[in-house]
Amino acid sequence: MEQAILTVHFPRGDLPVRGYRCSEHGYELIAPDESSKVEKIAGNLGLYEPQLVLTRKVTKSGGQLAIYVPRDVEHLLNIKQGTTVRVYIQGDRIVVEPIQT
Repeated sequence: MEQAILTVHFPRGDLPVRGYRCSEHGYELIAPDESSKVEKIAGNLGLYEPQLVLTRKVTKSGGQLAIYVPRDVEHLLNIKQGTTVRVYIQGDRIVVEPIQT
């Protein structure tokens, strides 16, 4: 087995990872610690498919645009009124995530 830079494919993109490739058979191997790192990076970059896809209309509340959180999401993420969230742009997407305190 020779050291190599391998490519891990995700639904929304690819990432390079250090691993090993068998020059005789072409088998590839990624160490567990490298696998854990690339999975975490992929999650942070949004390379996995979304778990729950819902469609909502943007409304207006108090002169500002608003999107209401559906009950399914509220229960799944265990959020309630007063929960602090972080809102940021990731590529062409708006991401809203609860901040764990």
